[in-house]
Amino acid sequence: MNLAAGRMRDIDNDTNSDNPTNMPNPLWRLRGIAKEVFAELGGGATFIRNERAEFPLRADGRINKDDAEE
Repeated sequence: MNLAAGRMRDIDNDTNSDNPTNMPNPLWRLRGIAKEVFAELGGGATFIRNERAEFPLRADGRINKDDAEE
């Protein structure tokens, strides 16, 4: 795979790949896989914001991973 490619189309059509150029990149099938999960958590941005806020507390042991709200 050409890691210096600037666009996904370039990666899909990578000449160094063993896949024929007319086959789509298999990673595209994963697109949207967690959409419902993130929606239940208030959206992806909200999830990331909450994780960033809790990280220092978890790292210091002030919040136990098992006791955190699910």
